[in-house]
Amino acid sequence: MTCLSFPQHGRNGEAAVFHLDVPTHAYDLILARPENHSVTLSALAYQDLEGLVIFGTQSGQYPRSTPLRSFKAGQPTNVVLGALDGDARYFYRFRFRSPSAGTFEDSPEGSFHTKRKPGSAFTFTLTADAHLDEHTSADVYNQALSNIRDENPDFNIDLGNLFMTDKHATRDEAARQYLAQR
Repeated sequence: MTCLSFPQHGRNGEAAVFHLDVPTHAYDLILARPENHSVTLSALAYQDLEGLVIFGTQSGQYPRSTPLRSFKAGQPTNVVLGALDGDARYFYRFRFRSPSAGTFEDSPEGSFHTKRKPGSAFTFTLTADAHLDEHTSADVYNQALSNIRDENPDFNIDLGNLFMTDKHATRDEAARQYLAQR
């Protein structure tokens, strides 16, 4: 686990400390833009990788895949999963390896739902003001994230103050806050 801790200045000039504990990991994935027949997966590799996404409509069964592609360290890459059925749940795994490795590793299974029919029920969650500054309880924040995951929402809306980039003296410090949240 990497702990990023750096002093900043709060509203009244007092020192503020951001504690950004980020577990060491090879990549992260964010699902976005669920449409009738597609969804976009944003992959950010923390080391050069090559990989693909396997997916299907039944848990544990992935008859479809995206083409194999390169994921450069530090460069978010969008992967569009297309030709999907509307109003359907899909399950997926990210298969990845370092460019010199022979075998792939698989991410844990994830799932998403394509755009639902008008009038259908859906679940969403709201978050706001995470900050991750000296006023944030890591235990409370982690519990909130666990609660969101347990709700299995169709989407989450963040109302703001997630990255707090204006509290950082440099772009590099603000980028660390962004990566911790991602």
